[in-house]
Amino acid sequence: MKIGICDGNKEYLDILCEALSSKTIALPNAAAIELFYSGNDLVNYYEKNGNYLDLLISDIEMPGLSGIKAAHIIRKKDKQVIIIFLANHCQYISQALKVEIFDYLVKPLDITELNSVIKRAVEKYQEQQHLIEIKSNGNLILLEANTIIKIESEKNYINFYTSEKKYRYKGSLKEYEVKLAPNGFLKCHNSVLVNAEHIHKIETDRIVTTTGLIADISIRRRGAFLRELEEYNTRLKI
Repeated sequence: MKIGICDGNKEYLDILCEALSSKTIALPNAAAIELFYSGNDLVNYYEKNGNYLDLLISDIEMPGLSGIKAAHIIRKKDKQVIIIFLANHCQYISQALKVEIFDYLVKPLDITELNSVIKRAVEKYQEQQHLIEIKSNGNLILLEANTIIKIESEKNYINFYTSEKKYRYKGSLKEYEVKLAPNGFLKCHNSVLVNAEHIHKIETDRIVTTTGLIADISIRRRGAFLRELEEYNTRLKI
């Protein structure tokens, strides 16, 4: 996740960076924060590097290009970036709405409100990217659904297996069975969900995934699992 903070005032840059590091906000492990000191810097970032942002928090009143003018230029290239504007008063709201902002905050910033808005913006990003929020070893982590190979329950815990790592989370498998069904996660055993996109081959009592991980198939679930897999594959072809 790429986050841009644009403000000519260093004090507000520090406040925003602190808010993004808050433990109440779950950011992807690989989240990167870029700082910009003017609208011109922001536009140059887009034009020179060709890099896009996922979330932009920008002041409106800045020397050179205003935040709104910069946003108009960016919107021609990037329709997906989530934009939060900051301003000293409300007079720019009607102009801000024309660049499809997510929210508009008036300075001085209320930290509780700021944290709430950023948290909602990250949740929107999660929905756009099909990200799953879990708490593993006390840390909030965001996993891309398509990187999860299988999910397995073990007593009161759930294990999320990716190609790189296993994450352990205290919770219920049922919650993810419903949440991840649209993403092709199918129940092959009472305690196992497997990502249909990562199935390499199906044997009598087990599934071999594309990474070599094994997922057990129970006798009771085998028939229903194969039907659900066929239905999922049919939907993909439509």
